Amino acid sequence: MIEHVADLIFPEKLNCIGCDLEYESRISESFFCEKCLDQLKVEAAKCQKCDRPIEQIYDQLEIYQYKCKTCQEQFHYYKRHISCTHYDALAKKMILGLKYKGKTEYCKGIAELMIKRLIEEKLLDQIEVMVPTPIHWTRKWMRGYNQSELIAEALIRMLDREMPVGKLKRCKRTKKLKKLDKDARKQMLKDAIMITQEERIKIENKIVLVIDDIYTTGTTVNTCSKVLYEAGAEAIYCITFAMGQ
Repeated sequence: MIEHVADLIFPEKLNCIGCDLEYESRISESFFCEKCLDQLKVEAAKCQKCDRPIEQIYDQLEIYQYKCKTCQEQFHYYKRHISCTHYDALAKKMILGLKYKGKTEYCKGIAELMIKRLIEEKLLDQIEVMVPTPIHWTRKWMRGYNQSELIAEALIRMLDREMPVGKLKRCKRTKKLKKLDKDARKQMLKDAIMITQEERIKIENKIVLVIDDIYTTGTTVNTCSKVLYEAGAEAIYCITFAMGQ
């Protein structure tokens, strides 16, 4: 079992993925220095469905199985979403750098933190198939890659084990979602994501992990989860690097 993703052999000196400062690997045993690792963390009290920070004191929290008020009111096709950190300055730098500046080296740091969270949530050994969230082919052509696919590849390399990667297809190009609210995103993504029969076979009766860079309203991962659920997945979990506001 992986005790730490940094079971990988590090040289004595490394440059931190987050701030690029040199540090001793034996102190941090991570792709990040201790200062950056301290920034990249999540609240202790989190919704047990979507992973958002949650008030520990609101009425009837235990009755509602430690779900936030949003998750009490809305249906999710995934069993659980977990995130590695908040979308603060460092996480924003990494996500924007990966998506728009070709900083693909950030994938190994993101994968490291995802593995830690999967271990914390006792999910790592359950996952049978990884499924990156898709982007439209025109966007992938312009960017040169799908960042979620790169993160999935980094995860598999780091875990050093065989695991199939399923593919969803973004069959409709949509506007960028970052400025849209949840209802507008849901409408925009309606019928925008599909799965082929060939890919359906990979995920039937399997426990699937959906991978994305950021969770804002949760519409993207939930839409992907709906497609996977209807295609016959046994259970769907989702993981993202950062939790948006």
